[in-house]
Amino acid sequence: RIKNKFKSVSISQSQSRIRTSEINFILKQIRNSKRRMILAGPLNIRGRNIRPLFQFARKINALILADGLSGLQFSKTASSNLIINHSSFLRSRKVKEELDPDLIIQIGSALTSNSVLEFYADSKAFKITIDEFGELKDPSRTTDKIITAEFSQLSETLDKKIDKNIKFETDKKWFRKYLEIDKQSEEIKQKSFAKLLFPFEGKIINEVINFAPDSANIMVSNSLPVRDMDSFAGRSDKRINIFSNRGASGIDGIISTSSGIKASDKNPTFLIIGDLAFYHDINGLLSLKKYSIPLVVILLNNSGGGIFELLPIAKEKIDFQNYFKTSLGIDFRNITTAFSGNYSLIKSWNELSSEIKKAVKRKTFSVLEIKIDSKKTLQMRKNIWNEIKQTTESLINEN
Repeated sequence: RIKNKFKSVSISQSQSRIRTSEINFILKQIRNSKRRMILAGPLNIRGRNIRPLFQFARKINALILADGLSGLQFSKTASSNLIINHSSFLRSRKVKEELDPDLIIQIGSALTSNSVLEFYADSKAFKITIDEFGELKDPSRTTDKIITAEFSQLSETLDKKIDKNIKFETDKKWFRKYLEIDKQSEEIKQKSFAKLLFPFEGKIINEVINFAPDSANIMVSNSLPVRDMDSFAGRSDKRINIFSNRGASGIDGIISTSSGIKASDKNPTFLIIGDLAFYHDINGLLSLKKYSIPLVVILLNNSGGGIFELLPIAKEKIDFQNYFKTSLGIDFRNITTAFSGNYSLIKSWNELSSEIKKAVKRKTFSVLEIKIDSKKTLQMRKNIWNEIKQTTESLINEN
């Protein structure tokens, strides 16, 4: 057991085969609950069979809340009980309290969204973390049980263990409410995208997803891009592989990581990256040139660390521009062409579509730069989140 000031956490021992006692423990918690949730953080799903996860969730009437970096929303086998807009609608404390489950099974790494992390920390649910190395992927330290197992293997074992004729008692009203709120949130998001003028980072991410062919790779840089992927990415029947360098890596080495992904895979590979992260790994462009790696880079140039405008520090009376946002003023065209890359400055949605189509056919790398007013797009985010909050709270009030 691991003891800390928050909670004593029970951890199962590592094993190549999942012990029967662990399976029975999970099944007991499922039987003792009515509001069941699988919370999927960032996952490595390449080469793994995720169908049993969806089948298992359906059998036990569990919702799957999928982080934008989990990749679960990009699958032909995705369940109808898959929730993808929770990082937006769980910003409301009222919604969080009303939709609290009584069992959470977490798979994958620590969640991207602060609103979902807070939801997990405050939840009164019994919490089980599934991790193949027995690691605690929970900054709040409120997890009750850690089971050492690989999630796809465990899902398959549980799916086979559960007779499809067994009916688990479920809070159907709670279940339907979640689905309805997610549906309404998605409609608000899509209607907003249709009205927004160029550019908006959330819509740009969806445009890349729409134009990416089946089995494409998308590397999402840290800072704002990962959060926008989590908040605004929609679903797709295409199998798209999502990558990120979460953790201590920060914004270093993003281009180099993307180079390695593309060099090892024949499928089209896209990198969505901000200007600071691009600057921090300019030397990664040498690998793209030297080895003729046709990576497609979507460069979101918001003149520095736009993420800080989302944080309380932006309201302080300090020299925010120089010490936090740190605008660069770099000519990315000259940098790209210096490494024999293809450069385009994108000024409309039509140009973005056209240039992506050209870039995926090239044999050398491309940089598609989009210049963004971070203050304007911050307000766009807030407008979408506020509309979702008002709508979801109204749905909660109906009952």
